[in-house]
Amino acid sequence: MQRMSRDEIETLLEKGFGQIDGLTVTDEAKNRIIFAAEGLPHFAHLLGLGAGREAVSDDRYQVEQYDVERAEGSAVQTHSMFSEYRRATDSNQPGHLFEEVLLACAYARRDGVGYFRAADIRTPLSKIVGRRMVIQQFQRHLAELSGDRQTLYVEGEPRHRSYRFRNPLFQPFVKMTARAKGLISDELATELQEQQAADSGPALT
Repeated sequence: MQRMSRDEIETLLEKGFGQIDGLTVTDEAKNRIIFAAEGLPHFAHLLGLGAGREAVSDDRYQVEQYDVERAEGSAVQTHSMFSEYRRATDSNQPGHLFEEVLLACAYARRDGVGYFRAADIRTPLSKIVGRRMVIQQFQRHLAELSGDRQTLYVEGEPRHRSYRFRNPLFQPFVKMTARAKGLISDELATELQEQQAADSGPALT
């Protein structure tokens, strides 16, 4: 899926907020939307509209960062992809790591067409759970996410498999949901996203 540049997303937001007389947006709020949207106009529109509504409902004409945070929380609960998220992460097995593994997949280093390997998941997953992880600890999760849970495509033979998200919109949605649920801190989210952008193929940026 073609991503928009930062400047293009910023122009989109300025046009959107400009439709309401007197409505302004702080740089922090704008940056939060750009960070969350990851170049996808769908999420830029969704969060911009939601944040604007949050501000106006409080009788304010300046959109702040916390308006965007509240818009993220509302968006993930009402978005049609939330059912897809639950299908990917729900389990009756005690101690499962489906949410954490899915989130690590969303932050994994990717090649130019969006594929990642199991080895690319280890570092983000270790940081998310706070302990060193090895592939054997999440192989089953990858098998289910690329099987019955229908979240990931998988290609290649065992030991040489590559994965990518079936729905490109789902990858940033997973990150938004994790932040809204408190599964990951803003600080760690920023660290992982910056590392992903530095390590991944050109399609990511």
